[in-house]
Amino acid sequence: MRKRSTEILEKLILSNSKSMEVNKLITTYRISLKTLKADVNEINDFLLEAKMSPTKLNEKEKLILLEKDISKIQDRLNHMDTYSYKMSREERQIYIIAELLMSQDYITMQNLAKELNVSRNTILNDFETVKDYCLAFSVNVLMKSSKGIKIECDQKDKENLLIQIFHDLENDYMERSFFHQLIQRKLKMKIPLEIVKEDFREYMEQQHMLVSDRVFSYISIYLFVFMNQKIKVNKGKIVGKLTGDMANDNLLNWFSDKYEIEVNKNDIKKFGRYMKQHDFNINSEQKEINNVELYRIIVYFLQIVGEDIECSLQSDTVLIESLLEHIKTLKNWEDYDFDMSLSEELPIPKEILEKTIEKNSIILERYLRYPLTKEMKKSIMIHICAAFVRNFEYLNLLEVLIVCPGSMATGKYLEAQIKNYFDFKVVDVIPSKDVEGFLKRNKIDFVISTVNVKTESVPCVKVQAQLTMNDINEIQNIAFLLGRK
Repeated sequence: MRKRSTEILEKLILSNSKSMEVNKLITTYRISLKTLKADVNEINDFLLEAKMSPTKLNEKEKLILLEKDISKIQDRLNHMDTYSYKMSREERQIYIIAELLMSQDYITMQNLAKELNVSRNTILNDFETVKDYCLAFSVNVLMKSSKGIKIECDQKDKENLLIQIFHDLENDYMERSFFHQLIQRKLKMKIPLEIVKEDFREYMEQQHMLVSDRVFSYISIYLFVFMNQKIKVNKGKIVGKLTGDMANDNLLNWFSDKYEIEVNKNDIKKFGRYMKQHDFNINSEQKEINNVELYRIIVYFLQIVGEDIECSLQSDTVLIESLLEHIKTLKNWEDYDFDMSLSEELPIPKEILEKTIEKNSIILERYLRYPLTKEMKKSIMIHICAAFVRNFEYLNLLEVLIVCPGSMATGKYLEAQIKNYFDFKVVDVIPSKDVEGFLKRNKIDFVISTVNVKTESVPCVKVQAQLTMNDINEIQNIAFLLGRK
């Protein structure tokens, strides 16, 4: 498969509903319905070859994933090779650079052509672009007619080249996409980028630090490259902690402790130069979150939004607390594959709510000292919509069943979150193996589950154990629909 087809399949897997709107796909990728059909045929060929159920394309509505065993598809995607995945010219060139960086000797054009399933002339054409790309970072690509091609560079230039490669991938690929993961494996990156980002978020939470998306991306990729290069040579050494008052020092020290690697003064200086080069300053980005201050700012924000839509929001303590926790901990700000198919049963038009949140977000931005992204504003909108659901009297009658795997701890954790956002009556929390018998004996409105549940008698919403904005959106949509009925 090619990039777009692979990405569409990956998005289907990650989608809660295992479906995507056709119009959204056409708009996102700027393609025609005919092109989308060709992509779907490519996806179905891939699935059928592995004896899995194909996707179904309903031209007027959705592309639906029929295969129930998602792990089987994911495993198949993870184990694609360079024959199954048809690389574009740009992908091929990144792959060649990764191959050269990992080689201690020359690599022949013929071997590269064989590995990438292209002709030798294609590799020759790629060579000129690869050479120019590398030279921009003082990395020399040597070519000898009898031996092939080889990269020569020092460690500093190699790291700069790797940072740029992953910035390019960050702009063009989903973090968990096949090609992104392929390049990480090719370069033998032991610590995945997504883990480094999680660790950086943890550090930010501990330090009560907020940084812009741009700064977060640049620092994460630097740490990703730096840590993976260090861990190859320093794993197991006794770590001598550096002392320093600067945030740069503290950040590298924190990572060195976590991964038991040695960070020296030169590493601190290099990181400082990188930050200065991109005009970043963690100290200036830092914002201490005061709960009382933030509570007051959120109440004022909700009051102004409420005035615009003629609806009292500032007295909803659950809404205030959920926004407070959301902003303070930085969790779930940017959910993957964010879906804004909000219910049409809102008490006010969705467009008006979006407009007033956009207009008044400056109230929060002035306090936080950084601009809210589109995803952040959508998250706030979902919280407000959940408040609408929670405060509609007729919705209080809805009875729900919570389903979890064998461990009841997951179900109880989910139940606590559901009760925080919605005033449903939770009839019971049961393991998935008991669902069929329970539904025969009891009447409920719908099921909220962390696992796949086979039932046609009542609606079922599949969610994450830690509710995301998408999950809350899905629940409030079905609550509006059932409550109206």
